Order: sequence, then structure tokens, then C-alpha cells
Amino acid sequence: MCTAKTLVWHLLQVNDPSSSEHHLQKPHVQLITLQSDEIISAGTFRLMLESHLGVEKDISGLIQHDSSTDSIKVALEEMDTVGEVNVEATSSFIGNSYTSSWRVTFLSSFVDEHPILVPQWHGNECVDCTSFKVSVLSTVQPFITVSVIHEHQPFIQEGEMQPRDVTSSDLFGSALALDNSQAIIGSVRSSAKTRTTWSFETGNLNGWSATGTAFRYQPTFGDNSYHRPVYEYGIAASRSTGDPQSSRLVGRYYIGTYEKRPRDHDKSYQRPSKEFPLGSVQGDEPTGTLTSDPFLIRGDSISFLVGGGCNHLNVYVELLVDGFPSLCFHPLS
Repeated sequence: MCTAKTLVWHLLQVNDPSSSEHHLQKPHVQLITLQSDEIISAGTFRLMLESHLGVEKDISGLIQHDSSTDSIKVALEEMDTVGEVNVEATSSFIGNSYTSSWRVTFLSSFVDEHPILVPQWHGNECVDCTSFKVSVLSTVQPFITVSVIHEHQPFIQEGEMQPRDVTSSDLFGSALALDNSQAIIGSVRSSAKTRTTWSFETGNLNGWSATGTAFRYQPTFGDNSYHRPVYEYGIAASRSTGDPQSSRLVGRYYIGTYEKRPRDHDKSYQRPSKEFPLGSVQGDEPTGTLTSDPFLIRGDSISFLVGGGCNHLNVYVELLVDGFPSLCFHPLS
């Protein structure tokens, strides 16, 4: 059985003190700059990372002096230790200063300390690079520098997460999905059963998360709507206008947000609360949502028992697959 357990977590990180977004961690960013006193017309160079991820020297392919962002990206991502990067380019020629720069963001590097890129060109550790060509008016040999714009700050552990019923054989943490401050953690060998009550026969909302006030007195005990005047056109009729209206529930409980007849929480789920007599209602004013824990659909079908409510835009049951709306059910379906 494959079970997913939903936990809420917070991860504290040390961030740039000048940043107001203390919940975010900026990636490693480095700036490659090619400089000269004249426009460069030709030449190639390489970039190298030393002693990174177990590789002593990881050297890029040849890079043209006027490479596009895509070319730089390809050259870096073909290196064994780089991963995914984003590259932005700028160039300028002001006065006697020619500058061509590439800003590299290491998107898939999560190490605390990332080595700086080491540039190599003709006459500077690169034997197969072609020399940079400039006009005869140039008095400064072209050169390349790399500077660090931003570095990861060390992670600080704020806490640990373990479900109360976990065992070492559950493989808790074998898979992980993150969405802001919420995490779904896989436990592929867990024998735990889902805690969600699908029929609500436990008389509570175990496994469901409620918002608003509509579900405050839910689930409803018994055929509560059968024991009051008929609900007619938004008001309760002063006398019966025909046969009593049954909710057609199955079992002891159902979700009826118009009703106000919960279980007896002090004694037994098999009895209703004495605080609210037969036919008690909370009306149509309360609103809210009720969302289940994640679950697996074993098979190719799923069914819902839905009734009541004539506004299909406001009253419905919705199936979310991977967090996205998939199917919508309402009494008019």
C-alpha cells in the first residue's frame, strides 16, 4: 500500500540581511566579464571549476568572445558539475573601455559554497584557445574576470518531522513534494490506513480540513430535514405543505450545511447532541469549504452521493488531481 502523509513544515535559512524576503534563498550568481580598450573582433576562451563535486578540474568547451546567452548556457551545462544555469548578457563600449559581461545564475546548485569560475584564454592556461583580436590602436591586452554576485547562505535546521506512527521500515521520506510551506511526504511501505472518514459514520470530520462556518456543526445526525416544516422558496413554511422532505441519507450521518444536528461529542457517536433538537437548522448564511486529505483512486472510477443546493456555481463537490480541479459534481449534474 502506498500512502501519502501531509505535513506542514517551515525551513529556516540564513539569508541576505539586506533582503526583505527572508523566506527565500537566492541562488549562486557569478559575473563573467571580458574587458579591453578596443572592440574585440575574434578570440575564444574556456571556463573551469576546480575541486567541485568530486571533480578536480571541470573545463568547458571553447566559448566565442561574443557568445550569445544560449551559447554560454550550453557550454556551462555540458560541464559535469554545473547543472542548470540561467545566463544574461550585456555589453558596452564607452570611451576607451569595451566590456562584455555574462551573468550566470546556478539554478540547480544548492551547496553552501560554490567555487568561482576560473577563466582561461590564449596566454592564460588555454593552449587551444584562439587569441583575442583587437585593433592596432589597443594598448591593453583583453582579459577576463569572474566575480561573485551572490552566494547561498548556510542552512539552519529548525526542526524535524516524523509522523507519530512511523517505523523504520515505512521508508518515510522516500518521496517529497513541496508547495510553499506545505509538504507531501511519501512513505511507500507504510501499512497505515487513511484517516479520512468518507461516509462520516464516525460522526466527525477526521481527515478533512474545513474553512469558514458552514461545517461547524457537521456531520448531521439522522434524517434531520424530515422533522421540520418544509423549506419552501427560501423560508420555512409555517405548516406542512405536503409530504415531509427526507435527505435520503445512507447510514447515520451526512454533510448537510443547512442543518444543525451534530453528534453527542461527550458520550457516543451513535447519539445526537441533546443541545440541538430534531429539525434544528443553521440556515443558508454560513459558507465555507471542506477538503479531504490526499488519497489514491484505485481503479478507473469514483462516485459521489450529492444532493441539495440549486446553485451549481456555489454548491458542489470537486475532485482535485495533483492539486488541480478535475471533475465537479452538483445536484444538477
